[in-house]
Amino acid sequence: GFNCSGFSPAPNAGQLESRIWSITGMSDGALNFGAMQTTIGTDFTRGIHAGGAGAGGVYAFNTGSGNISLGVQPIGADFTPGEFILKIENNTGTTINKLFVAYDIFYFNDQGRSSYLNFSYSVDSVNYISLSSLDFTTKDTADINPSWESSNKNIIISALNISNNNYFYFKWESDDVGGTGSRDEFGIDNI
Repeated sequence: GFNCSGFSPAPNAGQLESRIWSITGMSDGALNFGAMQTTIGTDFTRGIHAGGAGAGGVYAFNTGSGNISLGVQPIGADFTPGEFILKIENNTGTTINKLFVAYDIFYFNDQGRSSYLNFSYSVDSVNYISLSSLDFTTKDTADINPSWESSNKNIIISALNISNNNYFYFKWESDDVGGTGSRDEFGIDNI
């Protein structure tokens, strides 16, 4: 039911829980773990959009057939650079030594500037390990008739030692790569 009406440690319908999501790189400030960003009209409450957004910020992008992804419209002051960080608790009752990670990147190539969206992980939210095989970059030439496209990313991360009740972190970071003008929208889904 995510409709991008904000982030809260005790989310209402349509919001995401800030105890597990952190976002940096917005002109309206950062969303730190456990903080609240629910003021309508800010970078964190851009609502549902079908693509071709103009205002920078976080969106619930409808990428087709009612599928909603956590997304962003980067602009000069928003998400260039920026990060989505997902905090996950190991509540399996055992130590995690290996982890299969999969997610989809949705992108709407309606502009002539390219951006990257690269993945890394951490066990302490300080030291991140980049996985270059999951790197993603949008095209720097706009499609004539843009529509949502997707790229599936997945990997097995080995040699972990995440004890029960401890946390680990997934980070998607972004910045400009090339081209000129405005930037494409993109989103993360099906994590």
